[in-house]
Amino acid sequence: MTVGGYVYNCPAGDHGVSTLINSVAYDPGCDPADEQTTATDGMDHGTLNAGIIGAVGNNGAGVAGVNWNVSILPLKACALEDQSRGGREVPSCDEADVVDALQAAIDIKQEFGAQADVVAANFSFNHGYGQALKDEMVLAGNDGITIAVATGDDCNNTSAATPASFYLANEIAVSAFDQLDQRAYWQSPYCSNAGGNVSAPGKNVLSTDTTDVGPYGYQQGTSASAPFVAGAVALVSSVCPLTPKMMFADIVGAAGDIPSIYSWGGGKRLDLGNAITDCTTGTPGTGQINISGSECLSCYNYPEVPSSGTITISVGTSSYYYYWNADGGQDSAELASALASDINSDPFRVVTAQVTSSSPGSATVTISSIAKGPWTAFATDATNIDTCTPPYGGSCAPDPWNITISYAGGSRP
Repeated sequence: MTVGGYVYNCPAGDHGVSTLINSVAYDPGCDPADEQTTATDGMDHGTLNAGIIGAVGNNGAGVAGVNWNVSILPLKACALEDQSRGGREVPSCDEADVVDALQAAIDIKQEFGAQADVVAANFSFNHGYGQALKDEMVLAGNDGITIAVATGDDCNNTSAATPASFYLANEIAVSAFDQLDQRAYWQSPYCSNAGGNVSAPGKNVLSTDTTDVGPYGYQQGTSASAPFVAGAVALVSSVCPLTPKMMFADIVGAAGDIPSIYSWGGGKRLDLGNAITDCTTGTPGTGQINISGSECLSCYNYPEVPSSGTITISVGTSSYYYYWNADGGQDSAELASALASDINSDPFRVVTAQVTSSSPGSATVTISSIAKGPWTAFATDATNIDTCTPPYGGSCAPDPWNITISYAGGSRP
């Protein structure tokens, strides 16, 4: 493994990562006499995917990948099974090994920072995965890693296989289409599963190869489709440093609506040009949170009545909460300041917030999407729940604040 110009050959054990990180702390390198952890490709599956992601183009040789200037960290988590599928062995990917491999990527990213900035992972495998992998994928998202996942090749007309069917915030499920924008079919009985957020090419995809057919070969299936999206994520990240949640919105939102694809559940067709255009030159979505009124003890029939409440502001898939009580005497200005602070401190926010007008009785928070493009028209909502419980014979006044939220998506030039 090369990081920051150094080549590290590390021993096995926790996939070499713990030893690698411990070594770097004291000496830039691992003992070359130790057992090596080279990730060899036993059946060309990973090599084909790597070529789709990052084979260099415009050089007069072979094939061109999605991202011509990218580093790939190969992490081997699968072994070949003693069985055949169309006359070829297939990989068996144990869940615990997949979890460990993904954790290795997280560890390397955390240790080396910008020198090993893992922004995307490609999962061209499925079936039989559960909570352990789901939890690990969430951790990867927390560290800024977006995962492209193949939906599977079983001709399922209703849903994707796991882990694509987890549909996490940092996960993009990928189905396959052919050269005619139709559902990708190949050797019977295999064809693309439905359930994709987007679709990408998945039939007769020419890429790099390690088998005896030569340095290049054809790949079929959603295994070929997912790396198109992983490469797209890496390329978009090079010009727009988006969070996984925003990256999902950019890739899926910019994709094309093709009736012959979404009619069978393949989602939208990947459109990398639109994704880059949106995030670089599009306009962001903007809106306002308008607050009027104030909370005060005199609003109630009995001053001693305990009163409190919860205010929730939702933008996209993020929610922000503000708790108030009757003893505080909060006004609109204080509420606006608190909400803006909560939004801006959220590492996974989809908008930034700024208090643009402020007075005890009326305040406005202006919100703007972090990313750009027409897909930034996120769902929004604002609620105020008053939990005042009046004594016998008493009553509570109406909710002390009137809160509304308006928001409109951006545009593509």
